[in-house]
Amino acid sequence: MEYFSGDSEDDMSDSEIKDCEEKCYSELLKGVHLIRNKDGTLRCPFCKGKKKQDYKYKDLLQHASGVGAGKRGVEATGGHRALEKFLKSHLTDAAEPPTPRTVHLEQEAPQRPNAEELIVWPWMGIIVNINRTMVDGKYVGAGNSELKERFAGFHPIQVHALWSYEGHLGKAILEFSKDWKGYNDAISFERSFVENHHSRKEYYGRDPGSELYGWVARSEDYNATSPIGKHLRLKGDLKTVAQINNEDLRKKNKLVEDLHNTIQEKNKYLETSKEKLSKLEYYIVLTDSARQKAEENYRRLEETHREELNKFQQEIHALINHRNEENRQLNRDLEKQMLELEQRRKELEQREAQNDFEKKKLEEEKNKVYNKKEGLQRANEIQKQNEQKQLKLIELHEKQNRDLSIQVHQQRKVLADRQKKELDIQRLKQHIETLREVRDGSDSDNIKKIETLESELQEKNDEMESLQDMNQQLMCKEREVNDELQFARKAAIEILNEGVPANSQIIVKRMGEIDSEAWRGACQRKFAYNEWQTQYAEMHSKWEDNLRDPSWYPFKVVPVLGETEKHELIVNEDDEKLRNLRNEMGKEVCDTVIVALKELNEYNASGRYPIPEAWNKAENRRATMKEIVLYLSRTKAKKRKTRA
Repeated sequence: MEYFSGDSEDDMSDSEIKDCEEKCYSELLKGVHLIRNKDGTLRCPFCKGKKKQDYKYKDLLQHASGVGAGKRGVEATGGHRALEKFLKSHLTDAAEPPTPRTVHLEQEAPQRPNAEELIVWPWMGIIVNINRTMVDGKYVGAGNSELKERFAGFHPIQVHALWSYEGHLGKAILEFSKDWKGYNDAISFERSFVENHHSRKEYYGRDPGSELYGWVARSEDYNATSPIGKHLRLKGDLKTVAQINNEDLRKKNKLVEDLHNTIQEKNKYLETSKEKLSKLEYYIVLTDSARQKAEENYRRLEETHREELNKFQQEIHALINHRNEENRQLNRDLEKQMLELEQRRKELEQREAQNDFEKKKLEEEKNKVYNKKEGLQRANEIQKQNEQKQLKLIELHEKQNRDLSIQVHQQRKVLADRQKKELDIQRLKQHIETLREVRDGSDSDNIKKIETLESELQEKNDEMESLQDMNQQLMCKEREVNDELQFARKAAIEILNEGVPANSQIIVKRMGEIDSEAWRGACQRKFAYNEWQTQYAEMHSKWEDNLRDPSWYPFKVVPVLGETEKHELIVNEDDEKLRNLRNEMGKEVCDTVIVALKELNEYNASGRYPIPEAWNKAENRRATMKEIVLYLSRTKAKKRKTRA
């Protein structure tokens, strides 16, 4: 590829130049040609007759690039291309930061633009006199990528080769970065052509020949009507260096000001956030303290309640057992005395010589025994009367329960009548409104009909108010009967709690207590004989405390199967405590805790302590009031039969 101008066919062939380039590059690698001077500068081994032989790295690279793109013969072109390739690949360590350049007398010093000179921005360089060849009636020359690679030492960001309908124009524009580094690259680009007398002045002041020419785009290029001017006006603007510098300073000042304002806002926001965080931490500390105090008070109250309840139950059980034992002992004593008296009576009858004193004494003792027996009978009668009163109370509440069912039925009937009345009232209102909309002032029949319907509507409203009053009365009565029924159930539970046989169908179950049988069996299987009882007591007590702990809430809400809008609360069997218990003690023990949780949530979710409930042991469910009454009746009948 060639970068020199000339519209005629060239005598040199690309193959000859390529062969020469490869030969010279091989010689450079072998050290045949001397490139470094003793003072550290560089020289061109292919320009032996030239005076200047103390190049800097960048200057020598530009020299090799310019000559290699020109037309000085096969050896000069190939040798300088090989030198450029060798410099880029093996002498990059010789490159130095740019230093003040020495201006020789035979060279024209490049003029640095003053502050008021108009220059094209973004910085652009112009290359002219690029070699072209005619192919199929069109001029063909170096493309953008080839030119960019050729002038890579000046770091152009883009290269635009200019074309027209005739083909390549032999001209190109290099675009540099917009910053001051790009400005320095553009000035270095122009200086390299000035040093070789290939600037704009020489291009327009003499025959350009076949060499490349280049310079930095200024106002005369920007305002030209040539394709170069059109491209410059399309891609850039004319500005002075002072304007560009001031604009750059203004942008930097604006950026600094914006950053300062942003930092101020961030600092204010940070201070506000710190204040909010401090308040939040203070509230959290207060909340935690209050929560801990409340939990401690609740724990103390619960322990006090549990202790008082256990103590009261123990006292009641002890008192009942003591009284029962006294009654049994009294009966045994009375029976024994009766037997002794009967024996003595028989002995006295057999004795013929019984004096009056002994007879009188015997009668007195018999009277005492009879008095004691009558006292015991009276106590039994009082107990029977109490039992009869309890049965009557249960029967009374059972009757009230039936009355409640009747009242519920009546209330449902009243609600149905009320809904019907409401529908009738709504229908009459719509009918009246329809007649009012279509009536005519002279239509007396419609007027009478409206008056009749309004009278009927008033009657319906009166009936509606009467039904509402009746419904209110039934609701009040229902609440009273329900309260009495609950009272009767509590009284029945207290009667059952005094003692029922072990094989009884109706028992009193403490809802929320853990079933101990499964725990005993699991502990016997898991632990040694001499320690299973201790382990059982500790683990059972621990899980009783877990059930009372209000902070442990192993429940979750799930939708009801088949009904997406309804939800139910169930025990979360994947809870960490339950899962650990299941893994440690087995599923049967874990199920006893789950059952206790369900019972507490159903019967005493707020207090979370066990409460007594009448229970149908055979069907494992809550006993109905009817079943309780039947059980008490059968128990009463058995007692009578036993006494008989």
